[in-house]
Amino acid sequence: MKKHNKVGFYMGIGNSARAIYAALTFSVGLRLLVVEYNVDREKVFLATFFMMYSVMGLGFQAANIPSIGDAYKAAKPIFGIIDQPSTLDVRKTDSRELKTVTEGKIEFKDVTFNYPSRGVYVLRDMNLTIPAAHKVALVGGSGCGKSTITNLILQFYNIEQG
Repeated sequence: MKKHNKVGFYMGIGNSARAIYAALTFSVGLRLLVVEYNVDREKVFLATFFMMYSVMGLGFQAANIPSIGDAYKAAKPIFGIIDQPSTLDVRKTDSRELKTVTEGKIEFKDVTFNYPSRGVYVLRDMNLTIPAAHKVALVGGSGCGKSTITNLILQFYNIEQG
């Protein structure tokens, strides 16, 4: 109920400002510009009308002031989380020793795989060996299986056989 009262209050201010602006502009503006400076009435009316609609837009937006405050309050903790430094920053090596893997290997032997949503095999009887401490680049055209191999190594998917 308090929120609705605030919205109504700001909406009232916006509407009042528009009405007061229209009254002052039409009466004082027409009197000063037309009578004293001999400006064309149509130009005065159009300029006043344009300004009045601009003020109307501001008046309608005044009703959103409580929502803007709520959005700010809601976003503050989210940005606090975003601004926290990551504990997984691999560029910081000050207190950790980077270890080199010297034993083991990643090996695919006769691996066959297809995505559950497709009937066509993506990999069929594929063999791949990556020795420890070696860097490997998967290179190929679009759709040849680079991402699929990476996802299988990371065990995002299970192989069908092999």
